[in-house]
This record gives sequence, structure tokens and C-alpha cells, in this order.
Amino acid sequence: MTLKIPIVIFSIFLLSGCASLDEIQNSELAHTVGSFQLNPVRPNNYWYDGKTYEYNKYQIEIYSEPGHAHISLDGKYIGDTPLLYKFTGTLTKGDEIVFRIMPFDENIKPFEQALKIKDELPRKINFKLTDK
Repeated sequence: MTLKIPIVIFSIFLLSGCASLDEIQNSELAHTVGSFQLNPVRPNNYWYDGKTYEYNKYQIEIYSEPGHAHISLDGKYIGDTPLLYKFTGTLTKGDEIVFRIMPFDENIKPFEQALKIKDELPRKINFKLTDK
């Protein structure tokens, strides 16, 4: 019986110094494993693991000549040229992304341009627009 009291007191003392689950999840240590960050992608950068590229607010300058155009990426409107687009997402080597270019000038024909992922995305894209 006398041995149980010191064990109980030691257990209470030990547990009183433990961090709560919320404290652990919100700490800096929750975002690292060893010396590696769990999410290694900083803004305006990408991470390549040998198969896929993971992008975080990767800045791509998009232009069109002559004039301005509406730009869609994979069917979603992203803005008008000139445009500084911040791409976030994951792409695998061999994937294709499709740009649709709709010029403001009705005398210039709209078109689509597919970009096959071989390496990281380009930092600058300039679409050459042609008359109808």
C-alpha cells in the first residue's frame, strides 16, 4: 500500500507537465519530421518528388500579342492579359493543361493551347494572336 501512494503522486506530477493535443498540433514541431518540413513548398515555388510537381502560388506571367485577351486554364477563367497568375496544385509528368485564349479584338481568332508537363511550369508565357 505504501508503494502505491508514491506511484500515484509521481504519475500525477508526470502528467501535469504534458502538453495538450491542441498544443502539440499547433506547435512548430507538428510541421516537421526530423529535419524535413511536412509541406516543403514555399510560396512561388514548387516541389518535385521524381514523378509529380507540387506548386504553391507559383507565379506565371501571361501575355498576349497583339492586344489583350481573356485567359482560361482547363476551362476556368483565370484573368485577362497581361496577367500575373499564381498557380497552386499538383501536376504529374505527362499531364496536359489547356489554355483558352479569347482576344478582346473580334478580328482576332480565339484558340486553345495545350501545355504538356515535362519539367516545371514556365515562368512566362506569351501567346501570339493571329487575325481571323
